Amino acid sequence: MKEQEKLRPAQVLSALAVTLSLLFVGLEVRQNTKATRGATMQAISDGSSDLLARLSTDDLLADLLAQVIFDGSTEEDFEPGEYIQLAAFTQSFVRQLENTYLQNREGIVLDEVFNTYTWGDPLLRTAWFAEWWEVLAEDLVGSDFKGFLESRVQFDSLVHEVSHGMDDARHEPDSDER
Repeated sequence: MKEQEKLRPAQVLSALAVTLSLLFVGLEVRQNTKATRGATMQAISDGSSDLLARLSTDDLLADLLAQVIFDGSTEEDFEPGEYIQLAAFTQSFVRQLENTYLQNREGIVLDEVFNTYTWGDPLLRTAWFAEWWEVLAEDLVGSDFKGFLESRVQFDSLVHEVSHGMDDARHEPDSDER
């Protein structure tokens, strides 16, 4: 018994050291998670800012998007170079959305932040986007995100809605109508 009594303080110290080590590791993991979340949110914010900066500094791109959103323009309405520019912007936009979706699913982007995204963004509700999505979505995005976005945007009624609703909303009278 005397031998075990001599070991008892060492065992208590060992158990205390293990407990303190686990607490330290837990705190480090928590801090690392916060740092990762902060860096991810900054990267997402930077990506959004880059897209907005492109729009605000590129008159042609802004005009192309205006044609898509307000006039209901589709692929056939654009020259090849215009199509490429608009398709590249659309792809960047969708990648930004998918990245945010995936980071939310992993718990890095909080639901409160994720839910601030406007899944009803005007670009997503255009005939242009519906055509682009139908052709390219299979190859450009993961199946989880594809299903998620399709549940948020009703592509079936989209082309009809855009071609009949947007034109009426922005209709300017012809000289004959004045």
